[in-house]
Amino acid sequence: MDDPDNLQDVVLENLNFARKALFSQETRTLLNQHVLNPSSPLQTLRRQFADLLSTMYNGIMSPFLDRLAQALSNSPDLFILVFAVVVLVLALQVLLWVRRLVAWFTTLVLRLVFWACIAALVAALWQRGPDQAAKDLAAFVGAVAGYGQLLYSYTRDIWLREYERYEAQQSYGATAGQGYPHNRAARRGP
Repeated sequence: MDDPDNLQDVVLENLNFARKALFSQETRTLLNQHVLNPSSPLQTLRRQFADLLSTMYNGIMSPFLDRLAQALSNSPDLFILVFAVVVLVLALQVLLWVRRLVAWFTTLVLRLVFWACIAALVAALWQRGPDQAAKDLAAFVGAVAGYGQLLYSYTRDIWLREYERYEAQQSYGATAGQGYPHNRAARRGP
């Protein structure tokens, strides 16, 4: 087997090398006696399954594949259409798998964040004690409420200022546009 001449020899050579590298001598002996022996039950089942597949291919699949090949050679446009539809369906399936994977991962991350927050709150409560934790919570809520009030008043002032500017532009445009046709006629002259 120094110069393998077909694929089967190459595969068998690589499998033998892997078997020697992975298993001890005792394990290889047991494999040779009970699994790889031609009279072993596993090899008998393998031969029966190969015969069954050969019978199915010759009796059922061969005529079907012959008719399919003949139909494809008679109508290549139909083959191209079917191929395009199959590619589209496969692409959609892959995209759906990706969507489900992203949804699952997002759900996992959100659950982990939720339980991490719960664990952090319990740890803070345990470390600081109930009284100090309540004081810390009140200080935090007060700071957030103060920041929210500041943001609300600042945003409200900006919004009102912009709204008044918009109203001024609209009222100026309405009064300036009323005399426009007359001004145009006056500019044209007699």
